[in-house]
Amino acid sequence: MSFELRDYQKECVDLIESMEEGDHKLIALPTASGKTQIFSSVAANAKGKVLIIVPSKELRIQALEKLQKIDPNCDVGSVQGALDEIEKDKKILVCTRQSLAHPKSDRIERMLKNGDFEYCVIDEVHMGIDQISLILSKLNKDIKICGFTATPYSEKLKDIFDEVSYGKSILEMIKSGYLCEPRAYQIQTDQDISNVKTIAGEFNQKSLQDEIDTPERNMQIVDAWKKYASDRKHTVIFTAGIEHSNNIMDAFVSDGIKCKTINSKTDKDDRVQILDDFAKGLFPVITNCNILTVGWDMESCDCLILASPTKSKTRYVQMIGRSLRIHPSKSDALILDMKDTIKTHDLMSIEDVFGVQMNHGENIAEAKERSDKEEIIEKQKAEDELIREQELYAEEVALFNANLGNTLNETSSYDWWRVENGTYALSISTDFHYVIEKNADEFYVYEINSLKDHNSIELVNSGSSAIDMIDFIENEMISKITSYMLKNTPWKFADATPAQLRAIKWGNVENKWDCHVYFSNWKVRQILKANR
Repeated sequence: MSFELRDYQKECVDLIESMEEGDHKLIALPTASGKTQIFSSVAANAKGKVLIIVPSKELRIQALEKLQKIDPNCDVGSVQGALDEIEKDKKILVCTRQSLAHPKSDRIERMLKNGDFEYCVIDEVHMGIDQISLILSKLNKDIKICGFTATPYSEKLKDIFDEVSYGKSILEMIKSGYLCEPRAYQIQTDQDISNVKTIAGEFNQKSLQDEIDTPERNMQIVDAWKKYASDRKHTVIFTAGIEHSNNIMDAFVSDGIKCKTINSKTDKDDRVQILDDFAKGLFPVITNCNILTVGWDMESCDCLILASPTKSKTRYVQMIGRSLRIHPSKSDALILDMKDTIKTHDLMSIEDVFGVQMNHGENIAEAKERSDKEEIIEKQKAEDELIREQELYAEEVALFNANLGNTLNETSSYDWWRVENGTYALSISTDFHYVIEKNADEFYVYEINSLKDHNSIELVNSGSSAIDMIDFIENEMISKITSYMLKNTPWKFADATPAQLRAIKWGNVENKWDCHVYFSNWKVRQILKANR
């Protein structure tokens, strides 16, 4: 092997090589993490035959190159278009997905005539899942299926895989030093895209291009590049369409900045030459539409301009991944994100990928440091506020505790009556009462039964807060409200009878309630005195 696998790549290779027959494993690793090295190593080491499925010619060639680096004598063949190296019975076959899924293709059947496969490796497995499912249904049932993706966000992946078996996030890879730091600027435009049509959760590209491809916005892209990225050697711009791509190129050229474009209509030889010149630094800016999103690698790419907004996390991650490879010529990856106005809030942004709000011009480390400081400040504010609330509560408790009678008048809706200084009672019936008694700085709660010859007293709670003791009685101990407890019970205002007045022989009494209190007061005092 001509290159050394990284630690996480070794872990992933070990996981795949430990698979049992019929296992399905989904591997989620960021762009530039070396997925091709991993599955090429597995394929080269495999005892049985290996089928590698890729979505494009570029990725087919990339896989072949990696396999040949691992083993120059590697027994590998290709299947795509006119390439049909099936009959040669190669140990490893690298095939484009379309070449196997075509309705008229008999290639899988001819492959299996040479024997079953040990592994099926699928690169960019999130793409064309229906075609992949069709291909897998034709392969031998005991095959070990391993899918690779940088964007495991599609629900349809669950048609093949139960879960991600091995994964690393972009942030983990940056912290480990395997990807470079992104530095982001969000450039607010005056363009409103609220009326752009959406299909299956993503913008309709024609509708989006019609809305954002304006001379003013295109010139704003040029101005942003001149302000923030004029020292960058390799800037890639992602656009909403071919016409948009051409117009942005023209805007750069008209301002004296060398810029070229590639798209699906660019001649293949011209495309190779343009990308080669771009890599050599012969011009600093290249625009594209859906060409450099997947399967294109240039480690020295040090700047991206996201000129086409998206609602797709998959697309957004694929775009920013083009700039995150490490290269000696760059210290970070500059990302200029054009932010248009929209009424909804479902546009992808740098924060959705890295989980931290990045201010203008910050890299992740700076954003994380600022975020941590802000979190500490907010936590301290919350703690200070809690302490102040506790202090206010303590002041309030002290105020209420100072005079139990005032506390009951201000906080209770029930008809408490004074037994003596510092002691108050709430009658539930003629002979059953709750009593709060203050002794020094403590409050004691009693249940008192004043039935003749059956007097009883029970301490049920105590505490340093009068309010807590009142709440304990009124909210926890009393399950049924009686007329004795309420302040506005009509009978309490009725005149005392002559018999009641003769019975008490005390002071001036105006109503039946006063008679009850006189009788109860004497009984409660006696019970309390006997138990102190």
